[in-house]
Amino acid sequence: MTIVTQDLYKKYGNQDALKGINITIPTGMYGILGRNGAGKTTFMRILTTLIEPNSGSVEMNGIPLLPKNVNKIKAMVGYLPQEFGFYPNFTVRESLEYIGLLNKMDSRIIKARIDDILEEVNLIQHTRKKVRQLSGGMKRRLGVAQAILHEPEILIVDEPTTGVDPEERIALRNLLSNYSRDKIVILSTHIIEDIASTCNQIAILDQGRLAFDGEVRSLIKQGEGCVWTAMVYDVEELDLVKESYPVLSTRFLENGIEIRMISRTRPAMECSPVSPSIEDAYMLLLKG
Repeated sequence: MTIVTQDLYKKYGNQDALKGINITIPTGMYGILGRNGAGKTTFMRILTTLIEPNSGSVEMNGIPLLPKNVNKIKAMVGYLPQEFGFYPNFTVRESLEYIGLLNKMDSRIIKARIDDILEEVNLIQHTRKKVRQLSGGMKRRLGVAQAILHEPEILIVDEPTTGVDPEERIALRNLLSNYSRDKIVILSTHIIEDIASTCNQIAILDQGRLAFDGEVRSLIKQGEGCVWTAMVYDVEELDLVKESYPVLSTRFLENGIEIRMISRTRPAMECSPVSPSIEDAYMLLLKG
């Protein structure tokens, strides 16, 4: 089970949103990282048939993404956009029944699937609760439930943990990871922790271009020898360091300020090398 894109281009007016994207996405969790405006949402909207590329090709499980195959592709794909609206006065069950009808599912299958899915997303005890009564995290779980209701082979989720508390974030990550055991789950986010906790392979988009595609450990390896810690003793000294090096974090201690920075050469100050994290390597890549 794979998704293959070749030379994928998309323009909005005179602006290039995607510039020749070549990616092969295998079974399992696949992460897409990038700043706002990097092209992540455009890429996912093409895969979900919501928009068409200007040029290039996409194959999903061997089926070309062409107008004649749109219904086949839609049947294979579940999608949770960043902003997903439910009718606020529908109950949780009514919301899923409605989505099932929109997906042209048999009413008997809908009924059988809903209880199983609500158990899976831990909403079974809230079946009769109206959508407007749900917390932000519960709405995101309901969003995942609607996306997997028709048992898609490919699940695409955009910023699923935005605005939820840490406990809900962990629950959502585990839910997506479990679903990916024999399916493709594409997770698009700017929260690096979500990628590090769930994905073995990632793509990084930067201004519409593919900046990295491969295993997380390969990305981290690129940061070796480029991450440093040092101590400065006041805010003024910290500001001077920031003029020369990207500072990723600061920690205020009794005897000064501990900083973590990136540089491909040893900084011209007293410092020590440290092992890179995925966040360090990601920032190093974007900073060039």
